[in-house]
Amino acid sequence: MKDTYVFSARFKDTEWPKTRRTEVLFTKEESAQIQTASKISGFTLTHLAHAALAMVVIASNPPNPASSSHFEQRISS
Repeated sequence: MKDTYVFSARFKDTEWPKTRRTEVLFTKEESAQIQTASKISGFTLTHLAHAALAMVVIASNPPNPASSSHFEQRISS
């Protein structure tokens, strides 16, 4: 099956982009817990940051049911 996931059509915006930024501050204890959990799972903090960015893209442009089933089939095989 062909990969059917494409970005949704968006209106053409000719203005300068409006940037958005969110900042999250963790305590030293929370940071240590995140690092420990990621190391136990075999991930680095970079892995976690990249996964978070991917989740933002998916939340902004959710896949349709056809492409979702395509990816589920690829993951399960």
